[in-house]
Amino acid sequence: MTDPKAKIKYYNWNKEDLERDILAYENKELSLNKISKTCSVPKPTILRHIKKKNKIAVDTKIQKGRPVIFDVETENKLAEHILNLETHMFGLTINDIRRLAFEIAEIHNIQNNFNKEKRMAGKAWFYKFLKRLSVRQPENTSMNRIRGFNRENVYHFFDLLEKIVDANGIETTNIFNVDETEFSTKQIGAATSGERGVNTTAVCCASVSGQFIPPMLIFKRMRQNPELANGAPLGSVVTVSESGYINSALFVESLKHFIKIVKPTPENKVLLLLDGHTTHSKNLEALCLAKDNGIILLQLPGHTTNRIKPLDVSFFKPLIQSTEKWLRTNAGRQVTQYQVAQLFGEAYERAAVIGNIVNGFRASGIWPINRHIFPEHMFEAADNLLTTETMNSSNESESLLQNFTESEKKTT
Repeated sequence: MTDPKAKIKYYNWNKEDLERDILAYENKELSLNKISKTCSVPKPTILRHIKKKNKIAVDTKIQKGRPVIFDVETENKLAEHILNLETHMFGLTINDIRRLAFEIAEIHNIQNNFNKEKRMAGKAWFYKFLKRLSVRQPENTSMNRIRGFNRENVYHFFDLLEKIVDANGIETTNIFNVDETEFSTKQIGAATSGERGVNTTAVCCASVSGQFIPPMLIFKRMRQNPELANGAPLGSVVTVSESGYINSALFVESLKHFIKIVKPTPENKVLLLLDGHTTHSKNLEALCLAKDNGIILLQLPGHTTNRIKPLDVSFFKPLIQSTEKWLRTNAGRQVTQYQVAQLFGEAYERAAVIGNIVNGFRASGIWPINRHIFPEHMFEAADNLLTTETMNSSNESESLLQNFTESEKKTT
Protein backbone atom coordinates (compact mmCIF):
# COMPACT_ATOMS: atom_id res chain seq x y z
CA MET A 1 0.00 0.00 0.00
CA THR A 2 1.36 3.44 -0.89
CA ASP A 3 2.36 5.57 2.07
CA PRO A 4 0.24 8.77 1.86
CA LYS A 5 2.99 10.67 3.68
CA ALA A 6 5.65 9.61 1.21
CA LYS A 7 7.25 12.49 -0.64
CA ILE A 8 6.39 12.93 -4.28
CA LYS A 9 9.32 12.07 -6.54
CA TYR A 10 9.99 14.79 -9.08
CA TYR A 11 11.90 13.89 -12.24
CA ASN A 12 14.60 16.18 -13.48
CA TRP A 13 15.56 14.92 -16.92
CA ASN A 14 17.60 16.59 -19.59
CA LYS A 15 15.77 17.43 -22.81
CA GLU A 16 18.77 16.93 -25.09
CA ASP A 17 19.63 13.54 -23.56
CA LEU A 18 16.04 12.35 -23.93
CA GLU A 19 15.82 13.47 -27.56
CA ARG A 20 19.13 11.71 -28.34
CA ASP A 21 18.02 8.45 -26.70
CA ILE A 22 14.62 8.57 -28.42
CA LEU A 23 16.45 8.80 -31.73
CA ALA A 24 18.54 5.77 -30.70
CA TYR A 25 15.33 3.92 -29.78
CA GLU A 26 13.84 4.66 -33.19
CA ASN A 27 17.03 3.27 -34.74
CA LYS A 28 16.61 0.17 -32.53
CA GLU A 29 19.83 0.91 -30.69
CA LEU A 30 18.26 1.32 -27.22
CA SER A 31 15.27 -0.17 -25.43
CA LEU A 32 12.63 1.75 -23.44
CA ASN A 33 13.92 0.22 -20.21
CA LYS A 34 17.44 1.43 -20.94
CA ILE A 35 16.27 4.97 -21.76
CA SER A 36 14.10 5.08 -18.64
CA LYS A 37 17.05 4.14 -16.42
CA THR A 38 19.70 6.32 -18.04
CA CYS A 39 17.51 9.43 -18.33
CA SER A 40 15.38 8.88 -15.19
CA VAL A 41 12.21 9.29 -17.22
CA PRO A 42 9.08 7.12 -16.78
CA LYS A 43 8.17 4.91 -19.73
CA PRO A 44 4.76 6.58 -20.32
CA THR A 45 6.51 9.93 -20.64
CA ILE A 46 8.95 8.52 -23.18
CA LEU A 47 6.10 7.05 -25.22
CA ARG A 48 4.23 10.38 -25.22
CA HIS A 49 7.28 12.11 -26.57
CA ILE A 50 7.78 9.44 -29.18
CA LYS A 51 4.21 9.84 -30.36
CA LYS A 52 4.59 13.62 -30.27
CA LYS A 53 1.46 13.95 -28.13
CA ASN A 54 3.16 16.02 -25.46
CA LYS A 55 5.20 18.63 -27.30
CA ILE A 56 4.81 21.12 -24.46
CA ALA A 57 6.59 18.77 -22.07
CA VAL A 58 9.55 18.51 -24.44
CA ASP A 59 9.99 22.27 -24.64
CA THR A 60 9.47 23.17 -21.01
CA LYS A 61 10.80 22.26 -17.62
CA ILE A 62 8.72 20.12 -15.30
CA GLN A 63 6.82 22.39 -12.90
CA LYS A 64 7.21 21.52 -9.26
CA GLY A 65 4.57 22.19 -6.60
CA ARG A 66 1.09 23.60 -7.17
CA PRO A 67 0.32 24.88 -10.65
CA VAL A 68 -0.13 28.63 -11.21
CA ILE A 69 -3.86 29.43 -11.26
CA PHE A 70 -3.79 32.16 -13.91
CA ASP A 71 -1.87 32.13 -17.16
CA VAL A 72 0.50 34.98 -17.99
CA GLU A 73 -2.07 36.88 -20.07
CA THR A 74 -4.70 36.78 -17.30
CA GLU A 75 -2.23 37.89 -14.63
CA ASN A 76 -1.08 40.75 -16.86
CA LYS A 77 -4.70 41.88 -17.25
CA LEU A 78 -5.14 41.77 -13.48
CA ALA A 79 -1.97 43.83 -13.04
CA GLU A 80 -3.30 46.30 -15.61
CA HIS A 81 -6.55 46.65 -13.63
CA ILE A 82 -4.61 47.23 -10.41
CA LEU A 83 -2.33 49.89 -11.86
CA ASN A 84 -5.24 51.62 -13.58
CA LEU A 85 -7.14 51.81 -10.29
CA GLU A 86 -4.10 53.13 -8.45
CA THR A 87 -3.49 55.86 -11.02
CA HIS A 88 -7.13 56.94 -10.63
CA MET A 89 -6.72 57.30 -6.85
CA PHE A 90 -8.50 54.07 -5.88
CA GLY A 91 -6.56 53.17 -2.74
CA LEU A 92 -6.25 49.39 -3.09
CA THR A 93 -5.66 47.15 -0.11
CA ILE A 94 -4.33 43.60 -0.18
CA ASN A 95 -7.89 42.33 0.29
CA ASP A 96 -9.12 44.42 -2.66
CA ILE A 97 -6.58 42.71 -4.94
CA ARG A 98 -7.44 39.29 -3.52
CA ARG A 99 -11.13 39.95 -4.27
CA LEU A 100 -10.31 41.02 -7.83
CA ALA A 101 -8.41 37.77 -8.35
CA PHE A 102 -11.35 35.74 -7.07
CA GLU A 103 -13.75 37.60 -9.38
CA ILE A 104 -11.53 36.96 -12.41
CA ALA A 105 -11.41 33.24 -11.60
CA GLU A 106 -15.20 33.13 -11.19
CA ILE A 107 -15.96 35.06 -14.37
CA HIS A 108 -13.65 32.91 -16.51
CA ASN A 109 -14.48 29.60 -14.76
CA ILE A 110 -10.83 29.05 -13.84
CA GLN A 111 -10.25 26.18 -11.44
CA ASN A 112 -8.80 27.49 -8.18
CA ASN A 113 -8.37 26.86 -4.47
CA PHE A 114 -9.51 30.34 -3.39
CA ASN A 115 -11.68 30.93 -0.33
CA LYS A 116 -15.28 30.60 -1.53
CA GLU A 117 -16.74 31.87 1.75
CA LYS A 118 -14.68 35.07 1.87
CA ARG A 119 -14.70 35.31 -1.94
CA MET A 120 -11.02 36.17 -2.18
CA ALA A 121 -7.69 34.63 -3.12
CA GLY A 122 -5.30 33.54 -0.39
CA LYS A 123 -2.45 35.62 0.99
CA ALA A 124 0.08 33.10 -0.32
CA TRP A 125 -1.28 33.58 -3.84
CA PHE A 126 -1.11 37.38 -3.43
CA TYR A 127 2.56 37.49 -2.44
CA LYS A 128 3.56 35.03 -5.17
CA PHE A 129 1.59 37.14 -7.65
CA LEU A 130 3.55 40.23 -6.65
CA LYS A 131 6.80 38.32 -6.92
CA ARG A 132 5.96 36.99 -10.39
CA LEU A 133 4.94 40.34 -11.82
CA SER A 134 6.96 42.70 -9.61
CA VAL A 135 3.81 44.79 -9.11
CA ARG A 136 4.55 47.78 -6.91
CA GLN A 137 2.56 50.75 -5.73
CA PRO A 138 2.99 53.69 -8.12
CA GLU A 139 5.74 56.09 -7.04
CA ASN A 140 3.23 58.91 -6.63
CA THR A 141 1.60 57.11 -3.70
CA SER A 142 2.80 58.17 -0.26
CA MET A 143 1.61 58.22 3.32
CA ASN A 144 1.26 61.98 3.05
CA ARG A 145 -1.03 61.64 0.06
CA ILE A 146 -3.51 59.42 1.86
CA ARG A 147 -3.66 61.71 4.89
CA GLY A 148 -6.53 63.65 3.36
CA PHE A 149 -6.79 67.38 2.85
CA ASN A 150 -3.20 68.36 2.27
CA ARG A 151 -1.64 70.28 -0.58
CA GLU A 152 0.03 67.26 -2.21
CA ASN A 153 -3.15 65.19 -2.12
CA VAL A 154 -5.39 67.94 -3.48
CA TYR A 155 -2.99 69.06 -6.21
CA HIS A 156 -2.43 65.46 -7.33
CA PHE A 157 -6.19 65.07 -7.76
CA PHE A 158 -6.38 68.23 -9.89
CA ASP A 159 -3.41 67.03 -11.97
CA LEU A 160 -5.36 63.86 -12.77
CA LEU A 161 -8.58 65.77 -13.38
CA GLU A 162 -6.95 68.12 -15.90
CA LYS A 163 -5.14 65.26 -17.62
CA ILE A 164 -8.29 63.11 -17.99
CA VAL A 165 -10.46 65.98 -19.23
CA ASP A 166 -7.87 67.13 -21.80
CA ALA A 167 -6.79 63.67 -23.00
CA ASN A 168 -10.35 62.44 -23.54
CA GLY A 169 -12.02 65.64 -24.67
CA ILE A 170 -14.57 65.46 -21.84
CA GLU A 171 -17.40 67.97 -22.30
CA THR A 172 -18.64 69.96 -19.31
CA THR A 173 -21.99 68.19 -19.59
CA ASN A 174 -20.20 64.85 -19.17
CA ILE A 175 -18.64 65.38 -15.73
CA PHE A 176 -20.68 63.73 -12.96
CA ASN A 177 -20.41 63.18 -9.22
CA VAL A 178 -22.11 60.18 -7.60
CA ASP A 179 -22.36 59.53 -3.88
CA GLU A 180 -24.63 57.97 -1.30
CA THR A 181 -26.07 59.43 1.87
CA GLU A 182 -28.05 57.96 4.73
CA PHE A 183 -31.61 59.25 4.74
CA SER A 184 -32.96 59.03 8.29
CA THR A 185 -36.51 59.57 9.57
CA LYS A 186 -35.51 59.62 13.24
CA GLN A 187 -37.38 62.36 15.07
CA ILE A 188 -35.01 65.03 16.31
CA GLY A 189 -35.20 65.22 20.10
CA ALA A 190 -37.77 62.43 20.19
CA ALA A 191 -39.03 61.79 23.71
CA THR A 192 -39.42 58.06 23.15
CA SER A 193 -36.13 56.38 24.02
CA GLY A 194 -36.84 53.48 21.69
CA GLU A 195 -37.34 55.74 18.66
CA ARG A 196 -34.85 54.76 15.97
CA GLY A 197 -36.49 55.92 12.79
CA VAL A 198 -36.03 54.38 9.36
CA ASN A 199 -32.58 54.57 7.78
CA THR A 200 -32.44 54.32 4.01
CA THR A 201 -29.50 54.84 1.65
CA ALA A 202 -29.97 57.29 -1.19
CA VAL A 203 -27.51 57.14 -4.11
CA CYS A 204 -27.53 60.49 -5.90
CA CYS A 205 -25.77 61.69 -9.04
CA ALA A 206 -25.54 65.04 -10.81
CA SER A 207 -23.46 66.75 -13.49
CA VAL A 208 -21.56 70.02 -13.87
CA SER A 209 -24.36 71.33 -16.11
CA GLY A 210 -27.02 70.65 -13.47
CA GLN A 211 -28.43 67.36 -14.76
CA PHE A 212 -29.70 65.12 -11.96
CA ILE A 213 -29.83 61.37 -12.54
CA PRO A 214 -32.90 59.81 -10.84
CA PRO A 215 -31.64 58.46 -7.51
CA MET A 216 -31.43 54.91 -6.18
CA LEU A 217 -33.10 54.19 -2.83
CA ILE A 218 -31.87 51.18 -0.85
CA PHE A 219 -34.06 49.87 1.97
CA LYS A 220 -32.85 47.63 4.77
CA ARG A 221 -34.89 44.50 4.22
CA MET A 222 -34.71 41.10 2.56
CA ARG A 223 -37.69 41.27 0.20
CA GLN A 224 -38.62 43.81 -2.40
CA ASN A 225 -42.08 45.41 -2.36
CA PRO A 226 -43.41 47.68 -5.13
CA GLU A 227 -45.12 49.88 -2.52
CA LEU A 228 -41.71 51.02 -1.28
CA ALA A 229 -41.42 53.17 -4.42
CA ASN A 230 -44.60 55.17 -3.79
CA GLY A 231 -43.77 58.86 -4.02
CA ALA A 232 -40.14 58.39 -5.08
CA PRO A 233 -38.69 60.85 -7.63
CA LEU A 234 -39.69 59.97 -11.19
CA GLY A 235 -37.37 57.36 -12.71
CA SER A 236 -35.85 56.31 -9.38
CA VAL A 237 -34.50 52.81 -8.77
CA VAL A 238 -35.90 51.39 -5.53
CA THR A 239 -34.24 48.26 -4.20
CA VAL A 240 -33.26 46.44 -0.99
CA SER A 241 -30.20 45.01 0.72
CA GLU A 242 -29.65 43.13 3.96
CA SER A 243 -27.64 45.99 5.47
CA GLY A 244 -29.54 48.86 3.90
CA TYR A 245 -26.31 50.09 2.31
CA ILE A 246 -24.96 49.89 -1.22
CA ASN A 247 -22.79 46.87 -2.07
CA SER A 248 -20.86 45.67 -5.12
CA ALA A 249 -23.91 44.18 -6.86
CA LEU A 250 -26.01 47.30 -6.28
CA PHE A 251 -23.18 49.53 -7.47
CA VAL A 252 -23.21 47.63 -10.75
CA GLU A 253 -26.98 48.17 -10.93
CA SER A 254 -26.51 51.89 -10.28
CA LEU A 255 -23.95 52.02 -13.12
CA LYS A 256 -26.41 50.33 -15.47
CA HIS A 257 -29.04 52.88 -14.41
CA PHE A 258 -26.55 55.69 -15.09
CA ILE A 259 -25.70 54.27 -18.52
CA LYS A 260 -29.38 53.98 -19.42
CA ILE A 261 -29.98 57.67 -18.65
CA VAL A 262 -26.72 59.30 -19.81
CA LYS A 263 -25.94 56.92 -22.72
CA PRO A 264 -22.13 57.25 -22.68
CA THR A 265 -20.01 55.53 -25.33
CA PRO A 266 -16.27 54.98 -25.91
CA GLU A 267 -16.54 57.77 -28.50
CA ASN A 268 -18.41 60.12 -26.13
CA LYS A 269 -16.82 59.47 -22.75
CA VAL A 270 -17.99 60.72 -19.39
CA LEU A 271 -16.08 61.27 -16.15
CA LEU A 272 -17.69 59.89 -13.00
CA LEU A 273 -16.26 61.14 -9.69
CA LEU A 274 -16.63 58.74 -6.77
CA ASP A 275 -16.25 58.89 -3.01
CA GLY A 276 -12.70 58.22 -1.84
CA HIS A 277 -13.66 55.50 0.64
CA THR A 278 -15.88 53.18 -1.37
CA THR A 279 -14.96 49.50 -1.66
CA HIS A 280 -17.92 48.41 -3.79
CA SER A 281 -16.64 50.41 -6.78
CA LYS A 282 -13.48 48.29 -7.01
CA ASN A 283 -15.19 45.10 -8.18
CA LEU A 284 -14.24 43.74 -11.59
CA GLU A 285 -17.73 43.68 -13.11
CA ALA A 286 -18.20 47.38 -12.39
CA LEU A 287 -14.78 48.28 -13.77
CA CYS A 288 -15.37 46.35 -17.00
CA LEU A 289 -18.89 47.77 -17.38
CA ALA A 290 -17.56 51.29 -17.01
CA LYS A 291 -14.70 50.75 -19.45
CA ASP A 292 -16.90 49.13 -22.11
CA ASN A 293 -19.33 52.05 -21.98
CA GLY A 294 -16.85 54.91 -21.99
CA ILE A 295 -17.11 55.79 -18.30
CA ILE A 296 -13.88 57.00 -16.69
CA LEU A 297 -13.95 56.42 -12.94
CA LEU A 298 -11.93 58.78 -10.75
CA GLN A 299 -11.83 58.59 -6.98
CA LEU A 300 -12.00 61.80 -5.00
CA PRO A 301 -9.23 62.00 -2.39
CA GLY A 302 -10.13 60.42 0.93
CA HIS A 303 -10.97 62.65 3.92
CA THR A 304 -11.61 65.65 1.66
CA THR A 305 -15.22 65.11 0.67
CA ASN A 306 -16.58 67.99 2.73
CA ARG A 307 -14.56 70.35 0.53
CA ILE A 308 -14.01 68.68 -2.84
CA LYS A 309 -17.14 66.58 -3.41
CA PRO A 310 -19.89 68.68 -5.06
CA LEU A 311 -22.84 66.68 -3.67
CA ASP A 312 -21.48 67.03 -0.13
CA VAL A 313 -20.67 70.70 -0.62
CA SER A 314 -24.05 71.97 -1.78
CA PHE A 315 -26.69 69.26 -2.24
CA PHE A 316 -26.89 66.84 0.67
CA LYS A 317 -27.14 69.62 3.26
CA PRO A 318 -30.34 71.20 1.85
CA LEU A 319 -31.71 67.69 1.24
CA ILE A 320 -31.25 66.73 4.89
CA GLN A 321 -32.43 70.13 6.13
CA SER A 322 -35.66 69.76 4.17
CA THR A 323 -36.26 66.35 5.73
CA GLU A 324 -35.51 67.57 9.25
CA LYS A 325 -37.91 70.48 8.78
CA TRP A 326 -40.71 68.08 7.86
CA LEU A 327 -39.93 65.87 10.86
CA ARG A 328 -40.03 68.86 13.21
CA THR A 329 -43.31 70.03 11.73
CA ASN A 330 -44.78 66.54 12.11
CA ALA A 331 -43.30 65.74 15.51
CA GLY A 332 -44.63 62.50 16.96
CA ARG A 333 -45.79 61.14 13.62
CA GLN A 334 -44.47 57.63 13.00
CA VAL A 335 -42.82 57.11 9.62
CA THR A 336 -42.68 53.60 8.15
CA GLN A 337 -40.60 52.31 5.24
CA TYR A 338 -43.59 52.71 2.96
CA GLN A 339 -43.64 56.47 3.57
CA VAL A 340 -39.92 57.07 3.15
CA ALA A 341 -39.96 57.40 -0.66
CA GLN A 342 -42.68 60.06 -0.46
CA LEU A 343 -40.81 62.02 2.21
CA PHE A 344 -37.53 61.71 0.33
CA GLY A 345 -39.19 62.64 -2.96
CA GLU A 346 -40.52 65.91 -1.56
CA ALA A 347 -37.15 66.84 -0.04
CA TYR A 348 -35.31 65.82 -3.23
CA GLU A 349 -37.56 68.00 -5.38
CA ARG A 350 -36.69 71.06 -3.30
CA ALA A 351 -32.94 70.34 -3.16
CA ALA A 352 -32.31 69.09 -6.72
CA VAL A 353 -32.12 72.47 -8.42
CA ILE A 354 -29.51 73.46 -10.97
CA GLY A 355 -28.09 76.27 -8.84
CA ASN A 356 -27.25 73.98 -5.93
CA ILE A 357 -25.16 71.48 -7.85
CA VAL A 358 -23.51 74.07 -10.13
CA ASN A 359 -22.40 75.94 -7.00
CA GLY A 360 -21.13 72.66 -5.57
CA PHE A 361 -18.88 71.96 -8.56
CA ARG A 362 -17.63 75.56 -8.51
CA ALA A 363 -16.97 75.66 -4.74
CA SER A 364 -15.05 72.37 -4.92
CA GLY A 365 -12.83 73.68 -7.72
CA ILE A 366 -13.84 70.85 -10.03
CA TRP A 367 -15.53 73.08 -12.58
CA PRO A 368 -14.29 75.43 -13.66
CA ILE A 369 -11.10 73.57 -12.72
CA ASN A 370 -9.41 75.66 -10.05
CA ARG A 371 -6.87 74.03 -7.73
CA HIS A 372 -6.36 77.40 -6.00
CA ILE A 373 -9.97 77.64 -4.84
CA PHE A 374 -8.90 76.72 -1.31
CA PRO A 375 -7.14 79.40 0.77
CA GLU A 376 -3.72 78.62 2.22
CA HIS A 377 -4.95 78.42 5.81
CA MET A 378 -6.94 75.26 4.94
CA PHE A 379 -3.67 73.39 4.39
CA GLU A 380 -1.94 74.62 7.57
CA ALA A 381 -3.03 71.72 9.79
CA ALA A 382 -1.79 69.12 7.29
CA ASP A 383 1.46 71.04 6.69
CA ASN A 384 2.15 71.22 10.43
CA LEU A 385 1.41 67.51 10.81
CA LEU A 386 3.75 66.66 7.95
CA THR A 387 6.53 68.83 9.42
CA THR A 388 6.15 67.17 12.83
CA GLU A 389 6.18 63.67 11.32
CA THR A 390 9.25 64.50 9.23
CA MET A 391 11.12 65.77 12.29
CA ASN A 392 10.12 62.72 14.34
CA SER A 393 11.18 60.42 11.53
CA SER A 394 14.53 62.21 11.24
CA ASN A 395 15.13 62.06 15.00
CA GLU A 396 14.23 58.38 15.02
CA SER A 397 16.68 57.68 12.20
CA GLU A 398 19.47 59.57 14.00
CA SER A 399 18.73 57.64 17.19
CA LEU A 400 18.89 54.32 15.37
CA LEU A 401 22.15 55.31 13.68
CA GLN A 402 23.64 56.35 17.03
CA ASN A 403 22.63 53.06 18.67
CA PHE A 404 24.07 51.09 15.75
CA THR A 405 27.36 53.03 15.96
CA GLU A 406 27.65 52.48 19.71
CA SER A 407 26.92 48.79 19.24
CA GLU A 408 29.65 48.55 16.62
CA LYS A 409 32.16 50.20 18.97
CA LYS A 410 31.41 47.66 21.70
CA THR A 411 32.07 44.74 19.38
CA THR A 412 35.41 46.09 18.10
